[in-house]
Amino acid sequence: MGVAVVIAGAALLRAAPWGRAAGLFIPYHPLWSISVMALDLIILWGLARLATT
Repeated sequence: MGVAVVIAGAALLRAAPWGRAAGLFIPYHPLWSISVMALDLIILWGLARLATT
């Protein structure tokens, strides 16, 4: 959970549009937030891998 909070904090400092939503959502629904972030990372990794082949 700490890693997710650090990533959300970094996003807030970089003014990423999803950073505020993640920062508000993580403390109230930590398990759901982490699972959704993990799924998003898997999807992004797949898209990046597909784009490089």
